[in-house]
Amino acid sequence: MTRHIALLVLILFPFVLCAEDGAPEDMAVAAYHLDAGNLEMGWSHLFRELRMVGNVRAAFTESRSFAFRKEPKLYRGVFRKSSEGAVSLAYTGAEAMAVHVGADYAYYRKSGDADVRRIPESSSRRGSLALFPSLVNLDIQALAQTYDLYGDFTSEGGWRLQLVAKPESDVDYERIDLTGTAREVNGIDLYKSARSSIRIRMDAAEFPEAFSEAEVADYFFEPEAEHAMQP
Repeated sequence: MTRHIALLVLILFPFVLCAEDGAPEDMAVAAYHLDAGNLEMGWSHLFRELRMVGNVRAAFTESRSFAFRKEPKLYRGVFRKSSEGAVSLAYTGAEAMAVHVGADYAYYRKSGDADVRRIPESSSRRGSLALFPSLVNLDIQALAQTYDLYGDFTSEGGWRLQLVAKPESDVDYERIDLTGTAREVNGIDLYKSARSSIRIRMDAAEFPEAFSEAEVADYFFEPEAEHAMQP
């Protein structure tokens, strides 16, 4: 169970995988290098629009590839992001559980279990958890400290953003790819190496004005002890 939790937390999060080193073999680096301090108008507009998106709900399929497995392992669930930037992943199926991640915390709860547990921030996880809020909220300035940014637009209105780890950076993922159309992110690929990766594909997103009280309780939960400390 501990290994399963580690895999879930980095969409988001650090995987302890053994694989050959090297860049992903099936996706070339995008054509244009992006200067985070001097973005062209098209990218500046896109990032501004994406940051303005509030609540999001979308079903997703997650494919995990390992160097020691012939076929990827598939998971399904529902992704939610709150207007405050917190994220929830509700996995369905035989290993049903939910994960709630924010700027400085990560909680999980197994299906049918009332207990909420904090995912420990061990040294192997701390870097990935610190990266995640910047990634989902597209804090380009923060991401550019450890990644070189590349991107391009398609004639159909789509876009691709790629984060390639700088040589001096000590990060869990050597590359992160995001793809989307207009204000919707529909793909997130995280590469530990050429043969170990996580690929997430989103269905059409919904943008609820607010999540119901039941959704908040079920998917944006926190341990009772910490909840009791809130003013």
